Parts: sequence; structure tokens; C-alpha cells
Amino acid sequence: MALTMLPLLALSALFVYPNIASTTPPDTNFTCSADSPRSCQTYLTYRARPPYANLGNISDMFGISRLSIAQANNLTSENERLLYDQLLLIPVKCSCNENSYFANVTHSIKKGDSFYVVATSVFQNLTNYHAVEDMNPSLNPTNLTVGEPVVFPLLCKCPALFRNQDKYLITYVWQPKDEILQVSSMFNTSSYDIVNENSFRNFTAAVCLPVLIPVSKLPIFPPPGFKSRRSKKGQITFIVLGTFGSFFLFVLSWFLIYKYRSHKTKIILARKESSPFEFTDFLYTKKALKHEANVPAKNSQDKLLAGVSGYLSKPIVYNRNEIMEAKSKPHEFSKTNGNYAENGSLDKWLFPRPLSCSSSGSSVHVSLSWAQRLNLALDIANGLHYMHEHSQPSIAHRDLRTSNILLDSKFKAKIGNFSAARPAISSIMLKVDVFAFGVILLELLSGKKAMETRDEGEICMAWKEIRKIIDVEDKREESLRLWMDPNLGGFYAIDAALNMAVLARACTSEKSADRPGMTEIVFNLSVFAQASSEMYERSWTCSDYICKLLLLYLANVVLVYDPPTCMTRLFR
Repeated sequence: MALTMLPLLALSALFVYPNIASTTPPDTNFTCSADSPRSCQTYLTYRARPPYANLGNISDMFGISRLSIAQANNLTSENERLLYDQLLLIPVKCSCNENSYFANVTHSIKKGDSFYVVATSVFQNLTNYHAVEDMNPSLNPTNLTVGEPVVFPLLCKCPALFRNQDKYLITYVWQPKDEILQVSSMFNTSSYDIVNENSFRNFTAAVCLPVLIPVSKLPIFPPPGFKSRRSKKGQITFIVLGTFGSFFLFVLSWFLIYKYRSHKTKIILARKESSPFEFTDFLYTKKALKHEANVPAKNSQDKLLAGVSGYLSKPIVYNRNEIMEAKSKPHEFSKTNGNYAENGSLDKWLFPRPLSCSSSGSSVHVSLSWAQRLNLALDIANGLHYMHEHSQPSIAHRDLRTSNILLDSKFKAKIGNFSAARPAISSIMLKVDVFAFGVILLELLSGKKAMETRDEGEICMAWKEIRKIIDVEDKREESLRLWMDPNLGGFYAIDAALNMAVLARACTSEKSADRPGMTEIVFNLSVFAQASSEMYERSWTCSDYICKLLLLYLANVVLVYDPPTCMTRLFR
């Protein structure tokens, strides 16, 4: 029986092992390739601990000068006293050794030393004993001679040539109580950059291991215990200030209430002296309010106009049904405040709902032409340009989508729904609008929603699709034609479509700093529209009464194009 189970166990191991291997968490990558920089000046972090608790011992251990350490850490003197566990930046030269980056430091073996002891205690896990063994193949790790020089390869890395924003990659040993936000604040960098640079590794499993911290400039570390020495004094100060502040707010509130009541009493007395009718009316109001308090809340809310009553200082009572009837039947003096969007929102034209089963067989689907789509994009861009560049302060819409773009009778686009709009306190808020505008451009080009779920459950994103098309030069135009809205019927210049796609690609860049501003976008769209208009005038001539119709028969489909109205109709 045991023998018969062996083949099954072997097969199960074959299937289970790849799954286990595929879930191995990633580690920090210290490797280098042929395209990587061969060497660079970078920094390691080191904590001042006995016997290496002063600049002299630390500089001798790393084989560098005290002055270089003092300058890197903004110390006032080479003899400045260091606090216990004070974090220091150690300047080193990082070089690519075969396929890994190392900063080689020579250390003389002392009594009781081993590769593991020196790597973990002296160099504080900036390297590991496996790398030390590989770097010193001629030495016997179990039989080291006192005074024998050993090369310890400290882990480091040079930033890639194309990463201009990261000037240094600092090697830092993750501590047991470290957290991403705390470390990012200490190094004055972003949490995402740290996680991304370390291959999205599990930092809980990275305790006492070296990781990479990308920075654009060198940080200045506060001395350890800075908070602890002043925490007690700070707590006492906070309690005293909080007590006095609360007392001051209480006195101020009491004084304001007293002044308000005194002012209200003076107004009542003045009314009484000036007009007996007004004073009687006030008394009636007070009585009415008391009477309303005895009425159930539901009935009171149905009949009392709170806003008007508060303004007139007396209850104004109407029936709710009467108010609704008056609103639904406006008289001849009522007027609508605002532009009326006769053609509804843009999404109704780009993503029409499928016809129901009860509709007739000969249905007509009206699609936007290329010229219309280009003009709509320019209208939206002009609106955003005004909000971003010409309003004070700049306004970020924050909810730009096709359902919030309204079309009038002449298919002029208007930006609507400003419920989420806010003053732009940073340029990133404006760049979010630029990304949303790029998404609308993609929907105008493709005739599809920017995010769709396919049959197999995969989420399709238009801005990722256009990157694949634009970034691959081989057969770019053919790929773009297949991706474009088929309802256009090919009635567009492929160069103009490609220019629009490149602009949409720039607007939807992952980094907000790479996205263009609305001034640049409006200029480009104006050039595209002018070029398209000139090409259109050369291609079509039309009188005021007779228009040329282009009929295209494809599988019982008739595509009718009307130049003056710029309308494309599909008849089935």
C-alpha cells in the first residue's frame, strides 16, 4: 500500500512545488547589468554604537576621512560628540562587480571574529557572510588569522541613467520598529518610491536586512532621543496651554452670548417704541412658534418654510402640495436660469444604449463625425483652460467625464456638474483634470468607454491600450485604425487621428509632471482643428440648398454623411 502511494506523492510534489516557488516574496535588488552605471558615489547608513561611537573609529573602519563623514551629516566639527545609536550617512564608492553592486571595505580580523560576527555586529548587516565568502575564496571561514585583512562587500546600488529624479540610492538596514511612513518622512522621500525601489517586498520580513531608499537630496537625521528628552516638558506645556485656552474660549463664548442677547433685547424694545403693530406681530410670532412646538414634527415640517420664517422672524406656513404644484406649473413670468442642453450629455452620443426588443427592425443610429469630435474636444479644452489659467484662484473640476459634458443645439460642448469642483491648492489637482480630459479624448477616438470589463473578466483600460499602440512604431497606423471607432467609417485623416492619440497618451501619463498643461493642449487642438478644416474644405463643396451624400454599402448598412450638419447616420 505504501509503495502504491509513492507515485501519487511524487506527482503532487511536482504540481505543488511550482506554486510554492511562484509565491516566494521578492527581495531588494542589488544587481547590475551591462546597461547599468559601472560605479557611482553613494551613501550607506550606519548607527554610532560602541566601540564605533566616534568619527575617528568609524572613519578608520570604512577607510574614509572624518571630514567626508562630517560634511555628509552636516556636523559642525570632525570631533563632534556622537550620541548612542545616532544615524550617520557614510559616503562610499559603489562599483559593479560582475553582476552585483558592492562597496568593498577591508577589515583586519581580531580575536573572536568571524565572517558572520563582523558582517552583523561591526558592519550592522550592511552585508552578509555568504557575500564575504564569495569575495574571499582563498580564506577559510573557520580558521581566520588575527590581523589578516578580509574584504567585506557592503551592499549598495547606483541609480539607473534614465532616473534623473533619484540622485542617490541610500542603503539602509530596516529596524524592528520601522514603518514605511516613518522611514519615508525620515529620508524626506515618498512611501511609494521606497516600496517600488524594493520590488514591493514585505518589509515585515526585511527586519535587520538592507533596503534601498531613493532620494533626490541627502537627508538630515535628527539626533536620537530628541523627542524623549523634551517629551515631559512638552506634555506639561501642552496641558497648561490647553487649560488656559479652554478657559479663554469659555469666557469668550459666554461674552458673545451675553452681547447677542443684549443686542436682541434692544431691538425688541426699539420695535415696541417705534411701532405697536410690529411688536404685536412679534408677540404673535412667539405664540405661533410655541403652538408649532406642540404640533407633531411631521406636520410642522410639511407646512413651515424654515428659511423664510427665520428671515422674517415669524412662521410662514404653506401646504407642501401647493408648493410642488406651483413649481410644476410655472406662470408666464418664470424663466430658466442657464443654458439648455438640447442634445443631452456626450456619453449618450458615444455610448448609445442598445435598442429594446420592442423597437422596430429598421433602426437608425446617429453617430458623431470626426469634425464634431475634434470640435467637442476643443470646446472642452477651452473650458478647462479658462478654469485652470484665467480664474482666480484656479479651479479644479475633479469630476470630468462624458456624462458631465453637455451639448447644445449646435453641438457646442459645455462643462457641467461642478458639485466636486474646488480651488486648486496644488498643481496636482489640475493635472488630475488633464488626465480626465485625456480619457475623454480616448473615448472620442475609440467610441468605447475608457474602462470596460471583457467576457473573461479582464478589465480593459483605454489609456493602457493607446500606450501599446503609440509606443510600438511597427504598424502603428494599422493598429490605430483597428482601435478607432468603427462608426466613423474611415472618414478621418489617419495623421490627425494619430496626433490626437499622441496627445491623449501624453495627458494620461502615469506621472503628473509629464502631463501637458491646458494651454499647450488648447494650442495643439487648435492646430489640429485648423488643419482638419482646411482638408475638409478641399474635400467637400456644398451649396446652401443641396448637399452631397456619400453612401457606403457594407453588409446591408448604409452610412449617410451630411457635411453641413457634420452628421453620420447608420441605417440598417
